[in-house]
Amino acid sequence: MKIKKNIPKLLIIPVLILLIFTSYSVLKKLEEKATYTNTYEYILFATVASDLMHELQKERGYSSGFRASKGNSFSFELKKQREKSNKKIELFKKFLNNFDSTVYIFSFKKTIKKLLFSLKHIDKHRLDIDKYRLSDSDTINYYTDI
Repeated sequence: MKIKKNIPKLLIIPVLILLIFTSYSVLKKLEEKATYTNTYEYILFATVASDLMHELQKERGYSSGFRASKGNSFSFELKKQREKSNKKIELFKKFLNNFDSTVYIFSFKKTIKKLLFSLKHIDKHRLDIDKYRLSDSDTINYYTDI
């Protein structure tokens, strides 16, 4: 009889240990999930940014060829490339609307700001290329700086 009364008291410690262990395990799994989510988001960011940089590098090449030929070559290719670049710029900006760079240990917020500032002036830069207002080195350096 005495043991029957003490069984609930004896079970409290193992049940508490089980609850603590379960809580700890759940918290660890949630932490892992957050890490995987952040990694996935960063990979998406890297992919979108890389695609944008690739298109801008091609635009840099066509712009340089256009300038070097005094507009006799690459005008059609440059126009098409600018359209492709514009699509990637818009995709990049849309992606940034939902991307939180503050969750990462390293900060690249300043770099993103600088990139967006440069992209804000891309139409003026393109016009300067079309009107031959820039030197060859200025043309190349603009895209290289991006």
